Amino acid sequence: MILKGKVIVHRLESKVLKSNPLRDPYIRDLIIYLPPEYTESSSRGYIAVFGLVGFGGQGKMLLNAHPLKENIEDKMNRLISEKKCGPMILVLLDCFTKFGGNQYINSSATGRYEDYIIKEIVPFVDKNYSVSAHAVWGHSSGGYGSLVLGMRHPEVFQALADHSGDAAFEYSYLPDFPKALDAFREAGGPKRWLEDFWKKSNRHQRKDEPPLNVFAMAAHYSPNPKSKNGCRFAF
Repeated sequence: MILKGKVIVHRLESKVLKSNPLRDPYIRDLIIYLPPEYTESSSRGYIAVFGLVGFGGQGKMLLNAHPLKENIEDKMNRLISEKKCGPMILVLLDCFTKFGGNQYINSSATGRYEDYIIKEIVPFVDKNYSVSAHAVWGHSSGGYGSLVLGMRHPEVFQALADHSGDAAFEYSYLPDFPKALDAFREAGGPKRWLEDFWKKSNRHQRKDEPPLNVFAMAAHYSPNPKSKNGCRFAF
């Protein structure tokens, strides 16, 4: 018998993100999965597991229905019911930006998303739910974020899991630069390319992935507040 947990959606207004340079939304959804038979009065508390999605995603995407696959809610229900994992609280965040995603670190070009998680999300979850410990996991950019957050904040996270996280940047990112350079030149510069990208009705095109990825990584790892792009580009 598969027991069912409960999904709760909070709308949180962030003080940390309110002044983000991209003017991205500072009121965002925070999705909480509570395990079957969750009780606030549990003296042991529950492990709160924070999930960080990959580039181009939002936490709520993991709840999407698929005719051939389990979404994250169904998977949690099954694993807990089959006693393949203990009851835990799952926390799904929204850290999407106009640059297409997030590396879950503070950046003058995108905003203070590391502070957003550590100083706002974690305390909110602790205040409103029965929590005894924290863990963080992620895939791709989320894997990188979980690794960095876990190493920088061992006082917050007692465990982390990095699933195919971004690494060896000279190999994983460098191939995108020639394609991005061509796209930026054709558009008349990086700023114009980004403006044109967000005017498209269909932004899910493979040719746009390299320039968008280069924009995002430059914003996170080479921010330049004085640049009109917020990034340090050499062209």
